[in-house]
Amino acid sequence: MLFGQLFRLLRKRKGFTSQQIADALHVSRSTYSRYENDLKEVEPDFLLSVAEFYGTTVDDFLMWHAYMKSPDYPYNVHDLQNKGKLPK
Repeated sequence: MLFGQLFRLLRKRKGFTSQQIADALHVSRSTYSRYENDLKEVEPDFLLSVAEFYGTTVDDFLMWHAYMKSPDYPYNVHDLQNKGKLPK
């Protein structure tokens, strides 16, 4: 899964530490780290919590995930940025 890469990308672009995100999502830093490193499968309720934290939707996360799995990645990310669906 590539949700971890997406979580890390958003966290860094928003200027948060992994501890800040873990605290906000009520998980330990090590648990959040396992999500970011794709060592723990992302459960639907956790994905919803992350989406709410960033003020977006699960649908957007699924779309970003599909873009990141594409053979055109990372070039297609510019499409999402231009559409305002991913921060620059």
